[in-house]
Amino acid sequence: MEYKDIADKFIKEYSDYKCDVINFSEYIEVNWKNSLSGDQLRILLQGIDVDFILKSLIYNVETVKRYKSKTKAKRYATVIGQFFNYIRRTTDIVNPDLYDAISYNRLRENSYMQQMMAYIDKCEMLAGIVEQEPLTSTEAEKILIWANEQFTIQEWENATSFKKAVAAVGIKMMMLYGITYRELRKMKWDDYDEAYEGVNNYVSLDFFFSRFLPTIISRKPSIYKGLWALPTPGLWNKVEG
Repeated sequence: MEYKDIADKFIKEYSDYKCDVINFSEYIEVNWKNSLSGDQLRILLQGIDVDFILKSLIYNVETVKRYKSKTKAKRYATVIGQFFNYIRRTTDIVNPDLYDAISYNRLRENSYMQQMMAYIDKCEMLAGIVEQEPLTSTEAEKILIWANEQFTIQEWENATSFKKAVAAVGIKMMMLYGITYRELRKMKWDDYDEAYEGVNNYVSLDFFFSRFLPTIISRKPSIYKGLWALPTPGLWNKVEG
């Protein structure tokens, strides 16, 4: 097992994360004086904890001054967390304490992201506030793949699977047309004009229905009347038509 092989495979799958992984790898090379293969690599990866990754961030911020904004620092923390999730999934490296810390919600005390953000938020060398970065092409593609998967079965077996399919419709509309979630939630079935296949004061849906929905909906979307609103985040729940 070679560290370079693991990192290269991760970068091949997540090409947008290349720079952050390279920066983390540099910190390892500076601080790990032993081999990055075989048993020595196993010892390293099984012994890495949140504090080690935090120190690698501090190195990139304060020593080599590579990251100068809170947003970039948060991205680094997120990428390295995903890197170790990848190691957990694809190798037999055992490091339960680190894997658990990464999997915890960031609001949980001593979670990986809680500890990383504690430094990022207080670091005076990092400018600005943490902002949400736009989706990368890789991230957008993964979301679209998930959305398409919700349409693979045209007859949904239960309410949950149908709600996921309707959420996928909303995701596609936001990504394709730039509709905000706030505006999307305002849409009700009464906004849909069955005669003209469009939505009053929004966007014509004939193009959308004909190209992005299953055939069963495209031919007669009115059969789903009463299942159109978005009163709760992420899911379109049933309302009276």
